[in-house]
Amino acid sequence: GGLIYLATEFDRLRDLSKALSAAQKALQSNPEDTTIKILNAGVLYKLGKYDDAATLLKGVIQADPKNGPAHRMYAQILDSDLTGKRNRTEAEHFFLLALQISDKDADAAWRLANSCIEQNRNRQASYLLTLLLKSVPDSAAAREQLSKVSAKIGDLQISKEQAAIAQTLLKRNAEEAELKANVERNQTSAEDHLALGKHFAKYGQYKPALLELEATYNLNQVLGAAPLKDLYQTVGSPMPLYEISGK
Repeated sequence: GGLIYLATEFDRLRDLSKALSAAQKALQSNPEDTTIKILNAGVLYKLGKYDDAATLLKGVIQADPKNGPAHRMYAQILDSDLTGKRNRTEAEHFFLLALQISDKDADAAWRLANSCIEQNRNRQASYLLTLLLKSVPDSAAAREQLSKVSAKIGDLQISKEQAAIAQTLLKRNAEEAELKANVERNQTSAEDHLALGKHFAKYGQYKPALLELEATYNLNQVLGAAPLKDLYQTVGSPMPLYEISGK
C-alpha cells in the first residue's frame, strides 16, 4: 500500500528515479502482483528503459491474458518512435486486444484511432472515435477528430454536428479553468464558489455543482441558499436538512 502510493506520487511529480525505487521495492514484496508490475513498466517506459518495460508487460500478458491495461501499455511501447523500432502492425494488434477485453478502454481507442488517421484509414478511425465517445462523451479532442474524419469520408452532417459539440466543450472547459483558478486564488470567496457552481449546473454537471454550491452556502448562507435550493429542484431530489428558511 504505502510503497505503491509513494511510487504513484513520485511518478505524478515526475521524480522517476524515486518512483522506480519505490515501485521495485513494492514488487519485491509482492512479486506476482500484476498491478505493481504494470506500475513498474510505466515508470521504466518513462525512463527510456523500453526493453525492460516490454519484458515485464509480456510476462503479465502471458500470466493474465485478460489484462487490458497490460495489452494497452505494451501496444504503446510497440507504437512508440522513441524505441527506434516502432512496429505499428503489432501495436495495432495489441490495442485491438485491449479493446476486446474492454471496449471502454478510451486510451486504447484513442491511440488506435490516431494510428488509423495517420494511415488515412478514416472509416476505421470514425468507428473507434465513436466507440471512445461512448465512454468519454465530453472529450473535445475526440469530437474534433471525429469531425475531421467524418468530413473525409463524406459524412458532412456528422462532421458539422461534432464540430459544434467540440466548440461547446472547448468553451465550457475554458470557462471552467478560469473559474477554478479564481476559486484556487481565494478559497474563502463565496462569490467565486457560486460562479463555479452555476457554471457546472449550466452544463448539467450536477455533482460538482452541488459541491460548489454547498461551499457557497457554508461561506455565506444568504448568498448560497437560493441557488442550492434551485439545484435540488432542477435534479428533482428532496432537499436535505440545510438551514434554509425559504430564502
